[in-house]
Formats: sequence, C-alpha cells, structure tokens
Amino acid sequence: STNGNKEKPIRRPKLRPYICAKKVDAIHYYSNRIEELNDEISAKAKSHEMKPYASGFVTFANFEALTIADQIAQVNSPFQMKTRLAPEPDDVIWHNLRITYWERNMRRFVGIGVVVLLVVFYTIPVSFAASLS
Repeated sequence: STNGNKEKPIRRPKLRPYICAKKVDAIHYYSNRIEELNDEISAKAKSHEMKPYASGFVTFANFEALTIADQIAQVNSPFQMKTRLAPEPDDVIWHNLRITYWERNMRRFVGIGVVVLLVVFYTIPVSFAASLS
C-alpha cells in the first residue's frame, strides 16, 4: 500500500514474537493478542476465578466528566469510595493492587514496628559508645 502522494510505500512494523520465529506484522500480531487476552479475561470473570481488588481504575470519555467525578465530596472513613486522579500506567505497581485493606495496614504497622525496634536497639550501643568517650 502507498500513502496519498504515491511516492513511498508505507512500511508496517514487523517483529519476532519468539526468538527463532519468523517476522510477522506487529499490528496484526498485537491486535490478535489483545483479542486473545480479552477473551481470557472474560472467561475468568465469568467463572469467578478472578477475585475483586480493593482498588480500581475508571476512565472517562471527556475531561468534564473526569472533573465532576474528581470533585464529588467523599466520606473520610474506611470502606468508603475515595477518588483521586490516577497515576501514569508506568508508575503503577500492578501487583500491589491485589493487597487488601487489612494486609496494607498490617504491612504498615509491621514496618513502623521494625523502625521503632531498630531505633530503640540502635540507641543502646550508641549511648554506650558515647559514655566511653
């Protein structure tokens, strides 16, 4: 195929899906791959294999709808919906979306406990070394 001026042919991107595989058209490959993954997601959702996450992402068709949803007054208590603008997809740690509310709090408390223990037990040798000088 050619562009509108019929000067240069349009070059479609190619890729090797596997190390020793033949090069294929990248657009067709990824379009088919997306269809396969969407079918797999739908099948898992229907079979209830997928557990619900404590977090979710919502997309909007226009900026006005996004602004309205972002400015809705929210309740500041647990188990209530809390809205905030989403980070860039590359900034999301996707594995952490599975962490439940309770697990997140336990990790936070364990982290705080470890820091407190380190500070308390670190002060003993430091104070002992300070008393020697």
